[in-house]
Amino acid sequence: MPRRKLEVRQLVPEISPYTLVALMGLVATLGVEPERLCEGMPFNSHDLTMGMLASNRQAWRMIRRAIRLTGRPDLGLELGQSQKLSDFGLTGVAIPVQRTFGEAAALAMLDQNQNGSLVTQHLVLNNKDGFAVLIGEPRILDASLQPFLVEEMFASALMVARALLGADFSVARIEFAYPPPAYVERYQALFACPMSFNCRQNRVFIDRRWLDATLPGASSVMAAELADLIKRRADADAVPADIAKTVEALLIREDRVAFSITKTAQVLDLSVRTLRRRLEEAGTSFRELSDRARARVALELLNSQTLSVAAISQRLGFSDARAFRRAFKRWQGQVPGMLRHRAGTTR
Repeated sequence: MPRRKLEVRQLVPEISPYTLVALMGLVATLGVEPERLCEGMPFNSHDLTMGMLASNRQAWRMIRRAIRLTGRPDLGLELGQSQKLSDFGLTGVAIPVQRTFGEAAALAMLDQNQNGSLVTQHLVLNNKDGFAVLIGEPRILDASLQPFLVEEMFASALMVARALLGADFSVARIEFAYPPPAYVERYQALFACPMSFNCRQNRVFIDRRWLDATLPGASSVMAAELADLIKRRADADAVPADIAKTVEALLIREDRVAFSITKTAQVLDLSVRTLRRRLEEAGTSFRELSDRARARVALELLNSQTLSVAAISQRLGFSDARAFRRAFKRWQGQVPGMLRHRAGTTR
């Protein structure tokens, strides 16, 4: 029987920490120590606060723990209602200065879909009955967490829309792709619109006139600058297509290039045995990918002319400069000093 194919996107550390940090803050108010959500993870609450990314699988574990430890199945709704513009990082700064609500929504979805959203979002504008339709597709592959993910997304979207347009903003109707939860009365109190459950998709219907509404904080100069920054960041953060590319993309950063296979497997939420086997199936090995990443980072550091060979060897995880020189000669056919000499600099 063939092995189940790995869902690479579940392994990539791409989830922005904003929602997870907000979740830790929420569970703290409910009497749960936030650090308990991070047990067994390659990060702690401080790491997330400082911007460290998580994978879908790691976020899945944190959310399951949060619901279990708090005993609150409606935690997604609670979290979404508590969200503010400042909880969305750069996106929260960029969207209030856009010209219209429609432009703000499009920019927010571009950034969220490419940079750490737990739910993929689409806005369909050509609906025949005069509505724009916001569609939410959870990235975490666990049907039991679908209510949490959709509640958090739809509730936070409502809070953001009201922050931009005022308390009069409303939605026409909502469809949910799961059965009504036991606390469905909370849905009605928050969304105050007709709702249907067990539908084909998770969809919010919005009167298209809202998309043309001008935002009070619009600034054409700031809007252009921030929109360009978000689009460039989205292009740079494209997700690798397979496990080998995922590992190489993980190791290519200077702060991760010295990772061992054990540390890499931990970050990807895999066992070392599984990671090694999957890389073999992809026709490569961890050593090959690690060497390639270290060679690339070594060249960048040598060309920067700011660090000694000894300092570079330490950053790359070598025991001493001699081991680094041997490895570099194997990679490049010359020792580090020759490269610098040819560049016109000696050390």
